[in-house]
Amino acid sequence: MKECVRCGKMKSYKEFSPSKNYKDGYVKECKVCRNLKMIEYRKSKKDRNNLENKKVDEYFKFDYIPKTEKEGYFVCTECFKELPNSDRVDFKYLCKSCKNKMRKEDYTNPKKFQLYIENMIEEMKKN
Repeated sequence: MKECVRCGKMKSYKEFSPSKNYKDGYVKECKVCRNLKMIEYRKSKKDRNNLENKKVDEYFKFDYIPKTEKEGYFVCTECFKELPNSDRVDFKYLCKSCKNKMRKEDYTNPKKFQLYIENMIEEMKKN
């Protein structure tokens, strides 16, 4: 018998997952508690990712998204070149070369990245 550190109940060793990291060879939480913990973690991670994606989407809200007449093509919002959809990357309306250029420049600082996006939108409005 072993006590679960999460629920405090005494349970048989069959209700604990085996692990070489512990002296007795079993993890300190029972399988039920561990599963509940993982469900909570996944939910919080999903919520956090959704919030981060919303923040990124806010940066990429354009008043004008350039369109093309050709089917299977798109216009890059950075360089304004008409390219096939195969050159499009996960960012909205960016080609591979522009995304690589962004990657090389340091946009890890949120303020710097926001300034970059604002400048990009101003340039788009001018054209």
